[in-house]
Amino acid sequence: MAARATAALGVVRDHLGDPEEAMRTLEDAATTLRAEEATHYEAQALVALADIAERTGLRRADVPGWLERAADIHEEGGSPLAPDLRARLRAGEEE
Repeated sequence: MAARATAALGVVRDHLGDPEEAMRTLEDAATTLRAEEATHYEAQALVALADIAERTGLRRADVPGWLERAADIHEEGGSPLAPDLRARLRAGEEE
């Protein structure tokens, strides 16, 4: 639960105009969520990281890895979000 709250704080920090701190917070949360095998929530944090990076240009090189991991998680769980994440990855490769 603490890591989920940390991820939520990351999103709030982004909304408050501090994307760098938001990304640090979200990455910490994603790392903890992965260690705790809370993969659904890890995927949410990774997608939030990718959203911020794409919007701001910060750490753009990390976006494919974040989206790949999130897509893998969603595919393993049978989530309908997986194809959209794969399409987003392909679109990023074309840029």
